[in-house]
Amino acid sequence: MMRKPSQTSHALEAARQKIRERVAFYHHDRLFAPDIEKITQLVLGGEFHGDGFCTPDLV
Repeated sequence: MMRKPSQTSHALEAARQKIRERVAFYHHDRLFAPDIEKITQLVLGGEFHGDGFCTPDLV
């Protein structure tokens, strides 16, 4: 996340929102493996295609 007043691109903000729908913000110590698996499934499932963020040839 960018510090205000800086802003990220619309594509990265859309990706961040999709990730936050499945993976909570890191407030306390926890294993990252389940979070990484959830994000991996988002990428492999094509959730980021069409957002201007990721194209099939990058996955």
